[in-house]
Amino acid sequence: MRNLRTRPILIFLVALIALYCVIYLAPKVSGALRQSYTVEYGQLQIYDDAEAYLVRTETVYFAGTEGQANRYIDEGKLVRGGTKVMQVITEEEQKEAEEKAAEEAAQEASKGGEAEEAAVPDAGTASGGGVLDIEGHDLHQSVTSEPGDETAETTIQDPKFREIIKGDAEAGITTNEKYKTESEGVVTYNADGYEAELTPATMEEKGYGYYRGLRDDMNVDLIRDEIILGEPVFKVVDRSKWYLVCYIPSENGEKYEAGQKVTVIIDGKEQILGSVYSIEKEGKRSRLIISTNYYYEKMTTQRIADVKIITSDVRGLLIEYDSVTEEQNTYGVYVKKKTGDYEFIPVNIISTDGKKAIISRSYFYNTAGKQVSTVKLYDEILARP
Repeated sequence: MRNLRTRPILIFLVALIALYCVIYLAPKVSGALRQSYTVEYGQLQIYDDAEAYLVRTETVYFAGTEGQANRYIDEGKLVRGGTKVMQVITEEEQKEAEEKAAEEAAQEASKGGEAEEAAVPDAGTASGGGVLDIEGHDLHQSVTSEPGDETAETTIQDPKFREIIKGDAEAGITTNEKYKTESEGVVTYNADGYEAELTPATMEEKGYGYYRGLRDDMNVDLIRDEIILGEPVFKVVDRSKWYLVCYIPSENGEKYEAGQKVTVIIDGKEQILGSVYSIEKEGKRSRLIISTNYYYEKMTTQRIADVKIITSDVRGLLIEYDSVTEEQNTYGVYVKKKTGDYEFIPVNIISTDGKKAIISRSYFYNTAGKQVSTVKLYDEILARP
């Protein structure tokens, strides 16, 4: 009785094992249902995503005089050395201009037969709407104290410029009254205080910890009306060569070598071309430095950016890299023939990321210069030989 009860169970288990062999083991043994796919045309892009730290040759200019700002050069404009960027009109110059304006007004009035009334101009004749006395001085203008006057007010630098003055004053340039550039570059009215400490000469001395500690919110707008002695007024950036310092996984560093050309996408929008300046292993990471002379709008002000570093971007026949095998020192794949059998066909790998590969189409030339027939579009390839 017990045998009769267990027999159906045994028959079921045997049938299940047989079905498994038919579905999974038989195709692998016979090759009748071996996995394959059709070759198609595609694109393969090999890249690294990273955070980049911008390094530039940049000089902050500091005010050598005090007064009202009058800027001649717009933000982001490339200028030559010796270009006058701005003018700072001192209190004395402003006073002289007002007196001259009052004089001219008086002369015009006298020509019209109103010389007596014009000797004491109405309110508003002076620049800025001040009231002038009999000599043309602005009665509302604050009086400048003589040297040694203990009651004189001391001009105080704006606290927002403290970090810039602290970091850049010694390496910067204090302008005279001409406010001219000493070298060619792009003018910007922004500074962040890193200009003197992070330069092309020091960038390789800095480590991962330093770069991770950089902040992108330190930029200070240098545009204002009133200029105080010693405050930063503008910056000039050398655009002929600047750098991107990036950290990538250590194993990815093998893809790079000095002088190699790369394409960089900045913040998903700006595309620039550059070359590998250096690649060095640093702990668990590789430090990649890219040099470029390309300009984009934020290159003078941005310190940190998200970048995509593209080392290869090609189109061609796209295959699975696992399909590639080696026979007699030749790389190739197995292509299905009309008979259903698979034949080994040599391939020329143009680019690979270890998962996919772009190969030559129809034919290629080997190292001996001989033309070799290879895979064609829509060929059926054995997935994992």
